[in-house]
Amino acid sequence: NVYSREYSTEDLAVFREYIIEYIVPEFEGIYSDFNAWRDLSDKRKETFLTFVNESFDSKNSNKNYLLMYLNSLEGTMGENMRSVFTDKNCVFSNNQNSHPTAFQTYLYEDEKPFCLFGINGQSANTVVHEIGHYYAAKTNNDISSYDLCETHSQGNEYLFINFCKDQMNAAIYDCVRAYNLLNSCYTMILATLVDEFEQRVYALSDEEIMAMTSADFDAIMTEICEPYGGADWVTENITDPFKYWRQVAISNPVYYISYAVSAAASVEIFALAEDDTTAAHEAYRKLVEGVTEEDGFVIALNKAGLYTPFEEDAFKLIVKTLKK
Repeated sequence: NVYSREYSTEDLAVFREYIIEYIVPEFEGIYSDFNAWRDLSDKRKETFLTFVNESFDSKNSNKNYLLMYLNSLEGTMGENMRSVFTDKNCVFSNNQNSHPTAFQTYLYEDEKPFCLFGINGQSANTVVHEIGHYYAAKTNNDISSYDLCETHSQGNEYLFINFCKDQMNAAIYDCVRAYNLLNSCYTMILATLVDEFEQRVYALSDEEIMAMTSADFDAIMTEICEPYGGADWVTENITDPFKYWRQVAISNPVYYISYAVSAAASVEIFALAEDDTTAAHEAYRKLVEGVTEEDGFVIALNKAGLYTPFEEDAFKLIVKTLKK
C-alpha cells in the first residue's frame, strides 16, 4: 500500500526465479566486460573514469554528452527535460554543508519540480537520473507507484547511454555500457535477496521474532543466498549480505524491490533503444506522459508496449543485451 504496488508476492516469486535463472549466470561475464576499462590507454581510461565518477561540468569532463543528449530530444520529452536548466529549476551545490547527493522534489507553492545536485551527486548519470524523475513530476506529479518512478529515472539513464554510443570512442563506450549494465545486474540481484529476506522475516509472528537471535536471522539469509551461488559468492561478487540486511531491512524496509523491478524494465528500454532509438523514446514518453495517477507499474509498462519483469520474454531480451 505504501509504495502503490499492484503485483503480488507470487509475481515476485516468479521474478526471483528469473533473476536466478537469467541474471546470475551472466553476472561474471558483464563484470569482465566492465573490467576492460583497465586495459584502456591512460587517456581513454581517464575519460572513462571521469565520465562515470566526476561532476559532469568539472575539469576534463564530458559535459557535452549530457547537454547534447538533452538537446537531441524532440517534442514534449525534450522540452520538459531541458526545462530543468532553461527554467532554472535546479541547483548544483558544492557546499560541504548542503545535502551531499542528488534528489528531485516538488515545490507545491510554486507548482513545479526541482532538483538539487549536491557535491557527490553531479556525475552525468546521476544528473540524467534525476532529470528522469523531474520529467515525470513535471508531466504528472500524481504518480504514486515507486516502481514506475524508479523506471523513469533509470530508463532515462539508459536512453542517455545509448545516445553516447555515437558520440564517444567505441572502446570507452563499451566500458560505459558494461558499467551501467553491471550496476543494473548488481541491483537486481541484491534487491531481490533483500526482498525475499524481508518477506520471510516479516511473515513471522512477534513471538517467533522475539525468540530469534542475530545468528538465526543470518541463517535465513544464508539459505536465501544458496540458489544464487551461496553466501560466499554473494559476498565476493555483490556485497556482504549479512551486513546489508542489517542496514536495509531496518532503514528502508520493503523498498528495495522497487529498484530491482525498475532496473529490469529499464534494461528492456535500453535493449529497445539499441535496436530502434525512436521506438524506445516513444515507449519512454508513453511511460511518463501516457499514464494516469491510477495506473500502476504493470499497467504503465503495458501502455508503453513493454514487457513486465514478471514475464520471461523480458529476461530473454535482457540476457540478449548482456551478451552483446
